[in-house]
Amino acid sequence: MPKVSIIVPCYNVELYVARCLDSLIAQTLSDIEIICVDDKSTDSTLDVLNQYAERDERIKVISLAENSGVAVARNVGIDAACSKYIGFVDPDDYVDLDYYEKLLDCAQKTDSDVVVANIKELRLNGKVRLFTRWLESVGKNKLEFNYTLWCAIYKTDFLRKNNIYNPVGVITSQDTVFVIKCAVLANNISIVPDTYYNYIRVENSLSSEYLSDIKLESKVKAADLIVDFLNEQDIAPEAYAQAVLPMFLFIACYAFIRTTKRESRMYLMTSALDLYAKMKQKQAVLKRVPDIAPYLICNDVAGLYKYAEEVDIYTGGGIESVRYVKLFNWLPIVRIKRYRRYIKISVFGIPVLGIHNPIKPKGF
Repeated sequence: MPKVSIIVPCYNVELYVARCLDSLIAQTLSDIEIICVDDKSTDSTLDVLNQYAERDERIKVISLAENSGVAVARNVGIDAACSKYIGFVDPDDYVDLDYYEKLLDCAQKTDSDVVVANIKELRLNGKVRLFTRWLESVGKNKLEFNYTLWCAIYKTDFLRKNNIYNPVGVITSQDTVFVIKCAVLANNISIVPDTYYNYIRVENSLSSEYLSDIKLESKVKAADLIVDFLNEQDIAPEAYAQAVLPMFLFIACYAFIRTTKRESRMYLMTSALDLYAKMKQKQAVLKRVPDIAPYLICNDVAGLYKYAEEVDIYTGGGIESVRYVKLFNWLPIVRIKRYRRYIKISVFGIPVLGIHNPIKPKGF
């Protein structure tokens, strides 16, 4: 029996799935199975998978009868897995060659339900971002494991016993639901900082900057599932608050700048208040978010909207350009940072002026 089952959900990835599979078949841990689940691709993805399966008997190809989404594909892989541990790799990403050997070694030594690796985010412009600080925080507190599922391995029995699967019908943030369930229910989560999951960041992917209404609704649904799950758990109020807040604050505040439509922003605000209304440990949550606590207590959608708008102003929603006024064409005197809805002017590095044009909610 293989030691690790690696699940690769595939849909129309003919151009880059080979790089992913090459990183898997070359793993220093050879005793693995690679479960490729084709989600009814319309390009030649299935042909590529079958060609690899012919070359390497560790590769198993499952072809779904209809396009069902990545959640279903991953869940099919979980049910098909024959190993003690399960890992996930998205087909546009790849892993270091010693990735699964090091994760398995740690899992066996610590008997952890979950072992998390480091992440290396690679952008198409050549920029690289490491998640070392996040990983260290996971090592100190398992509830910090709230980002994504593909940078870890999991005990297969742990997932099946606790019915931890990807929520079907949630097109984005489904992995957040998955990992928060793991973080709450795991006996222990260990970390391995010296091997990397290589995440290829594509700006027009599901995690791109601006979110469609469908994606916003999906994130709200994910947050709702997290609240429902936590309400059923016998955990300390502080742990409840820590687990629920990342997704809740995204809905209540930070998603505000991911859409420019007033109707969509109002949807986020009302959804946040609905989520708070059904929370079991309200006092613990309020203690951690004193800035928005009055709006939550009073069900004040207008106040929460205005607060989220101020967060938009302060963050600027991303820098679009930076210009300088220089003395003798080399000494910067004035710096002008232009954001989407905000201009910040600094003299000798000291902010002196901010100009913004906030969107005013109609009817308030």
